[in-house]
Amino acid sequence: MSCEKLVVNGIEYVRADTIPAAQQPKSPRVLVRCDRSGVFFGELIDGPNGIRGQSGIMKNVRWIWSWSGAASLFQLALDGPGNPAGCKFPATMSKIQLTDIIEVIEVTETAARKMDEVPVWKK
Repeated sequence: MSCEKLVVNGIEYVRADTIPAAQQPKSPRVLVRCDRSGVFFGELIDGPNGIRGQSGIMKNVRWIWSWSGAASLFQLALDGPGNPAGCKFPATMSKIQLTDIIEVIEVTETAARKMDEVPVWKK
C-alpha cells in the first residue's frame, strides 16, 4: 500500500519527497553586500559560516560595480544578470578581506553561471 498523503485532525500531510524544491540548487558562491565598499561575488571562506561579525575573507572574487537586467541583488542572486553585456564586473581577484559586511546572499547555480559569463570590465 502506498501512502502519498495522510489527514490527521483535518490537516493534510504529504511525503517530503513529493514536494518540489522551492528554488534551484545553491552554488557555493554568494553575493556579499558591504556597508561602504560595495557588492562582491565569490566564495566566503572565513569563519565557521563564512563570516565573523562584519569581517570575512572571500576567494575567487569579482567586484559587482554595476549590473543590468535584474531589479535587485535578490533577483541577481536567483536569476543572474538578464543583460550580461550591460554589467560592469572587473577581473577576478584570488582573495580579499572585507571589513564592512552587512549582507550575505546565497546564489543559485544558474545565476553563478550567468555571472561567470559577464565579460571583464576595465577602462
